[in-house]
Amino acid sequence: MAAPRCGAKCSTLTAVHLHQRGRQRKSTTSTDTSELVQQKSRIKVTSISPGVVRTEFLEGMSGDDKDLIRQLPYLRPEAVADAIVYVLSTDPTVQITELTIRPVGEPI
Repeated sequence: MAAPRCGAKCSTLTAVHLHQRGRQRKSTTSTDTSELVQQKSRIKVTSISPGVVRTEFLEGMSGDDKDLIRQLPYLRPEAVADAIVYVLSTDPTVQITELTIRPVGEPI
């Protein structure tokens, strides 16, 4: 069966697509961390995974995707920035490898 051709109505936000992106990011983060540990580096690597964030990108969307996304709870960009500041401000002996940030009420 041939893959469907994406046009203006083809959603890029499928669950499979998001899952694959997450797996790839986690694999890359683990590889980077392992290499740094082998080199005895003190560099920390953190994978930050926010839920839907209300940004200009969302405002520029149109069609069914925009309607779907607008119904979801969302994070403010400042909330994600606060989480990044937290990760950067941890003690030098602390490694936060993954941080998932979701808005309250987001379906899991």
